[in-house]
Amino acid sequence: MIASYSYSTRYRSVWSAVVTAIWVAGCDFAAIDPATGASLFGDPDGSSGGLFGEPEPVPTTAANKKSSACGTTTTDGVCKDSATIERCIVVTGVGEPQVVQTACGILKECTVVKGKAVCAQKAGTCDAGATVCQGANKVRQCGDAGQWQEFSCATGCKQTAAGAACLPAGVKAYKVQVAYEFRSPNGALSDWAANAEQSPVAQLLGLSLRKDGDGYSTVDAAVTDAEGWLSVNVASGADDAPMIMLIAGKVTEDGASFEYLIAKPEVGDGEQDTALKPAAVAEAKFWLWTVDPTKLDSGSKVTVTQAQGSGVLRVFDYLRFVHAQANAILAGLSLPLVVWMRSNTSWDCGACFSDSPVSPLGYEMWAQAWLPMTAQDESFWSDPVTAHEFGHWVMAGFSTSPNEGGAHCIGVPTLPGQAWSEGFATGFSALIRKDSRYYDKQHGSFFWLDIGQRKYPNLPWVLPKASLGLIQMQDENDVAAMIWELAAQPTIGVKNALFAISSTRLQVDAAKRGYSRHTWEVSKCKKQDLVNTGDPAPFVADYLDALLCEGASAAAIDAVTKPATQLPFPSKSPICD
Repeated sequence: MIASYSYSTRYRSVWSAVVTAIWVAGCDFAAIDPATGASLFGDPDGSSGGLFGEPEPVPTTAANKKSSACGTTTTDGVCKDSATIERCIVVTGVGEPQVVQTACGILKECTVVKGKAVCAQKAGTCDAGATVCQGANKVRQCGDAGQWQEFSCATGCKQTAAGAACLPAGVKAYKVQVAYEFRSPNGALSDWAANAEQSPVAQLLGLSLRKDGDGYSTVDAAVTDAEGWLSVNVASGADDAPMIMLIAGKVTEDGASFEYLIAKPEVGDGEQDTALKPAAVAEAKFWLWTVDPTKLDSGSKVTVTQAQGSGVLRVFDYLRFVHAQANAILAGLSLPLVVWMRSNTSWDCGACFSDSPVSPLGYEMWAQAWLPMTAQDESFWSDPVTAHEFGHWVMAGFSTSPNEGGAHCIGVPTLPGQAWSEGFATGFSALIRKDSRYYDKQHGSFFWLDIGQRKYPNLPWVLPKASLGLIQMQDENDVAAMIWELAAQPTIGVKNALFAISSTRLQVDAAKRGYSRHTWEVSKCKKQDLVNTGDPAPFVADYLDALLCEGASAAAIDAVTKPATQLPFPSKSPICD
């Protein structure tokens, strides 16, 4: 079955659907040799412009919704009808708003939750593809019509990492340890280190398959543990041709879909548009690697090399880490995400995020991230960038995004909404990694900054100016520095600094400080064609309100904002719900 943008497209479950999708999409296999990690079947396939100096006030322009690219359509969206959401979508690094309509499908209906239009499950229906063991010898499966069906299991039912299923006969236990190569920055922060390191990969999905006619069927499914060990049953028959498939994705608990997934879109080499054409999504492929149990003894180790795409596993490992950390602090990140990565492909946004829906390989994903994968930069080694983009994911999943996106330049103050969105993402990245340094390689040049020291290596750091008022152009990295410094306050701490993002103050009617979303074009870091959409948008002042409303002291806030000389935030009079 070919995936489409419609939410009605759905496979039965990950247990069987992944195998079906692989043969339909013609995915590339990369078998991992136990000795060298070599592939047996080939590859698995800005300039600042000198604009630094004093901060500026936000240009005063009258609100004009009709002049915005989205017109009167808001970023929260509306139910155009009972089965369709209409929203204004903004990609963080592109900034060209567009109106997108999303079909909810036959088992879902459009409704408004916390001020946002969403597709919710219809009452009395289950999630198509979900599976669960009903006792020891029965499995329940939700059919395409949204009703539970029950089947007997002669060999017993097992709840696996890809859902529940009747266990096949003729299997044996097998385990393999999976690791990957990665590169850290060198000590001088001038490039990636010359020598690669190795790390086990946790939570990687492993499907155990056996030959079944012209294709394969699933025998078992599991995920790797913290040390990279995968323990599964494999087919033991003489003609079974067992194979273990390793997939860069995390399956939902019921096996119906993915919580997050890294996929290869069907696009070419070089810089590509983030507005993927339907064919690029419909023909997308999983990032996967294979192990042959007949050639590798149980208990052995395999290592995915750089040539085999270990950069994807580094991103996956950090995606897993961020997801776990966010849920430990905030709980309940339920915004299915697909990360688009393809060898030799970069994106017109650099690296970016959007909470826009898409259905790759038949699975409903409510957010997308685009990460470059070029040999010149190898920016997939940049944990700060990866965690930054997933910081946008956390904001979209737990809070309200200002939806101001577009090109932004180091050290150049930008509009308050974008400064808040990008600043939170960088601050989140630093706090999660416990490292205030941010580094990356772009267009062949390595760069770094340190929000803990408010330092660029060769540029001035622009601070807010109290005389410009609360709503002013601000350096996004100074917003990140504020978050880092707030987390260091004894009465706030890291947990509270991050938890505030999920406060009700930042969910429904989040923009209470008088700022509205803007759109603009950028030429050599200079903004032009500025449009005030009139749509209320949160910025850092709303976040500071949330901290105070959750119990932070005014003194702790003032110690960071320095209202007399820098950001004149009125900590004594927070706006709460």
